[in-house]
Amino acid sequence: METRKYELIIEGLRMIKEGALFVIIGSLIISIVSVALVFTIPFSAFPIQHPAQPSIPHIIGPIRCKVVIPIFYMNTFGTLGFFSLITLIIGVLIGAGLSLYGLYGKIIPGAERLATADSRYSTAHSLLKIGYLGGLGLLIIGVLTLKIIIGIFFIILAMILLLIGKIGIALITFKLNEDYDESMMLIAGILFIIGIFIGFAEFIAWILVYVGIDSVIQKAETRLQYQPPPPPSPEAPVI
Repeated sequence: METRKYELIIEGLRMIKEGALFVIIGSLIISIVSVALVFTIPFSAFPIQHPAQPSIPHIIGPIRCKVVIPIFYMNTFGTLGFFSLITLIIGVLIGAGLSLYGLYGKIIPGAERLATADSRYSTAHSLLKIGYLGGLGLLIIGVLTLKIIIGIFFIILAMILLLIGKIGIALITFKLNEDYDESMMLIAGILFIIGIFIGFAEFIAWILVYVGIDSVIQKAETRLQYQPPPPPSPEAPVI
């Protein structure tokens, strides 16, 4: 019984570590492309002078609106600014995809394994699962219904649920520190709470989780190795 418990814990911890890495990489990609755009746009925000030529929208006629949009960006921001905007969109999508995979594909299932192995992680896992799964669903609904007033309500409710999910992550790190005496988990939990108000603190917290969870895994593996063997089954009576 105890052997299976620590096997689940080790499996869950490894999944959380992998998920933390995806979140870190995704956040870095979003940050890098955003900073690059900030430095690129000011140097490209000058109109481009084009030689006189027939107006493409007038020639094309019915699809005028589809052509005006890229021409507007080209004329307003210049070629460099237009492609910087496209790069930003692509970078954000890639970064967000990696972060979402790390969170929903690794961290939440990893926390579920911890809760299965030890019921003391159940509350933190429930907050994490309800907060992030429910928050993402309501956020999507809110964005799709943003044109009506109810969309704003869904977005506000989604933000509250995502906040609950962050609290669930913090509780897991606090519990890991309590069980395995790993101070990096304690610091990470504190930074997750601070990250509710200062986003950069959450990024540092994920780095601490990725670095510090190796020590937790080693301690869990040590406990697994020293588990007593199962008691021998009683021998059948001889007739």
